[in-house]
Amino acid sequence: MKLIFLILIFFGAVAQADLNIYTDRSVEILQPLASEFEANTGVKINILSQDYPDLLDRLEAEGENTLADLILVKDMVYLNELTDREMFQAYTGQVPEASVDAPMRHPENLWTAVTLRPRTIVYNSVNKIAADVKNYTQLADERFKGKLCLRTSNSSYNVALVSSLIENMGYESAKNLVAGWVENLNPIAPTRNDREVLDAIADGTCDVGVVNSYYLTGKLINDPSFPVAITFAQQGSGGVHMNGIGIGVGAYSQNVEGASAFIDFILSDKSQLHLSNSHGDYPAKKDLLPETLIKDWGLFETDQVNWSVLGLQHENAKRLFEEVGYL
Repeated sequence: MKLIFLILIFFGAVAQADLNIYTDRSVEILQPLASEFEANTGVKINILSQDYPDLLDRLEAEGENTLADLILVKDMVYLNELTDREMFQAYTGQVPEASVDAPMRHPENLWTAVTLRPRTIVYNSVNKIAADVKNYTQLADERFKGKLCLRTSNSSYNVALVSSLIENMGYESAKNLVAGWVENLNPIAPTRNDREVLDAIADGTCDVGVVNSYYLTGKLINDPSFPVAITFAQQGSGGVHMNGIGIGVGAYSQNVEGASAFIDFILSDKSQLHLSNSHGDYPAKKDLLPETLIKDWGLFETDQVNWSVLGLQHENAKRLFEEVGYL
């Protein structure tokens, strides 16, 4: 009943909306940007927020009748799935090409990253047993038997990471590596989410794990003494795997120019820092440094394979998980 009520409110509101954003992100984070855009341009923005599976179902059910002018989702797996289902059309703004590194933009301008987050290595900063780990491959070392924590394989974040491994290492090498991870998993793993991974490392249950960086940011903001530290993987050997929030113009939008203008706006310095400060992500805009504690983590090398290329490996990553018994 609550969902039906919210849907009715949404469809009542969009009749007066100039631009409609469909997203799996929270309204609270996006509303300040929508309000500022409206104040600057007079263009009203309405936000529909749902979990991604429900959002995808809605887009498919609405088809050509969808009201989505913009689609903003939390990671590259979803961006590529929406691309495969022809949910985007090319934006017309020039800002993404000038502002966002090519690996984080669709080569045909169907979407661009809005914020970035490394999926990388974290370790217990008290015992420092894993402080020397620099690469994803070292997580399969025998010394971490029973001391590795990872979240479940059905996480889109892990699908994206292993897609990167397959693209960069080849399928069989990636399979052998992930099999080594599975051998090293602590009995409590796979955990439900990255927060549980961090908590297990903090209490000594695990020595090392892999998380999206912003989860650690949140823990450290709440407790600066939280005993987990971060290492950016693959420095000097391809760069750390990056994921992030992305945005594109809906395939059936009749206001491509207005939607593209909002994409340009969301990549402005002020908007980028708002999103970074709100969630602990890195700005997608080149050379724009974050303002939160993550600025103290310094600069790092990132994987340069385009997210759309990694999308070609997503199904292979899921098959790999099944073959090695990673639940």
